[in-house]
Amino acid sequence: MSSTQQMEISGGKRPGRFKSAPLLTPGDWCLAVFLLAAGVLFYVPRPKPAPNETRILIQADGVMVQNLNPAKDAEGSVQGPLGVSSYEVSGGRIRMKHSPCPNQTCVRMGKIDRPGDMIVCVPNRVVIRIVKTGDADLDGVTF
Repeated sequence: MSSTQQMEISGGKRPGRFKSAPLLTPGDWCLAVFLLAAGVLFYVPRPKPAPNETRILIQADGVMVQNLNPAKDAEGSVQGPLGVSSYEVSGGRIRMKHSPCPNQTCVRMGKIDRPGDMIVCVPNRVVIRIVKTGDADLDGVTF
């Protein structure tokens, strides 16, 4: 049987050859369009966070009583369950000047000036914290 006769029998197709499929089917195109649209929709530009600003937060008995700017020198006092605790802000640092607690650990802590630093007077329930605003997205980092 000649090759011409084989082509006539197979309907004009060469034997042993397959019809090539298209590279992308309509389903592939739909999936590509869907993924592209999802990528565009989920890329939402976030508003720029507020500039990072360092603040001093003072709490007494679990209630926020002072929100200070460390750049401004100040002195003040906070009423706790045992009595009045006094603090001093100078040169961007804060320290506990006096506290009615018996062991004075909070007074001996010295001055603090970095975000995350704390002075805690447990008996008088006074907490002085330095925080950096604009870092709400990041709670902690583990290596």
